Amino acid sequence: MLALFSKISYTYVLICCLTIGCKEDILSEKYENLKGYEDFYVYTHSVKKKGVVYVGMGRVDRAWMLTKRNKLWETFFADCEPEVKIVERNLTLEGAESLERTLIAYYLKDKGFLLNIYAGSRKCRPITNERASELLSKYNARYWKGKARTKESIQKGVDTKNERDSHARYWKGKKRDPELMRKLKAASMTPEAQEKKAVKLRGQTRTPEQKARMSEAGKGRVMSEEAKLKISQAKTGRPNGLEGHKWTDEARANLSKARIGIRHDQETLDRIKATKAEKVANGWVNPKSKAVLCVELNKQFINAKEAAKAIDKASAKHIQACCVGRRLTHAGHTWKYV
Repeated sequence: MLALFSKISYTYVLICCLTIGCKEDILSEKYENLKGYEDFYVYTHSVKKKGVVYVGMGRVDRAWMLTKRNKLWETFFADCEPEVKIVERNLTLEGAESLERTLIAYYLKDKGFLLNIYAGSRKCRPITNERASELLSKYNARYWKGKARTKESIQKGVDTKNERDSHARYWKGKKRDPELMRKLKAASMTPEAQEKKAVKLRGQTRTPEQKARMSEAGKGRVMSEEAKLKISQAKTGRPNGLEGHKWTDEARANLSKARIGIRHDQETLDRIKATKAEKVANGWVNPKSKAVLCVELNKQFINAKEAAKAIDKASAKHIQACCVGRRLTHAGHTWKYV
């Protein structure tokens, strides 16, 4: 039956769909574009003894990627890698989606189980770990129904379960060696480990339930100064996630609207003022400040505040007013931005 799907013919595919009981509306109205000029392809993932368990479409190396998969696929292939087979190449987007839907319908009719969580691409709904485990359990029950398992396979499953349970019992109520935990944490913070984690999480979105649980867990929790210091040291030297990001006008308006009516308390204001005074005392200069020039003295200052300190009876506010054209002179001098 698979050989029929490898041909780019509307007639063949329609015959296959009718044979396996698929409705004609599964086919795309643009199925004739299967003879197109794009670089999409349709592929399958299979395992020994169980055959095809997943149908997908993509381009470039999508068929061989082990990331950005649904939870059911990740659970199924946690301990093994799929066997990849390309069904058809050089398809348009519409043609690849249509052939993918047709193959999904065929294998669901034939096997009753696939790792696909929707009958086609770009419309996948999220699936939880609990739901993935439930579907895998049902599939294994159907697969082994009426079949005799070997003693080796039964013993292997029992040994695996006993090993997992004994590991959990051993560590229950115990604290691990701090030196071991430090090494494990250091290994997880390496650039290679961070990149691997980023690749795995890229494109994933949290469900509203997950967001609600995270929000509830963080409410009322006060972070110690030691924890704050550790977080600060861990992030020192690392690029900011918003570096180079440009906010849209709508996002700026939403941020501004969210801050309306919110005022810092006096303790926060005092802390900001003290921090700024300490930075200035250490020679910090605001990078956004502009240098000013006293025309009569032909002397340049790094900003208006420094000029006000150097000139008798001068005010930084009035110097800035001269620079922007609201005043002609101040303290007997003409000022302008450099």
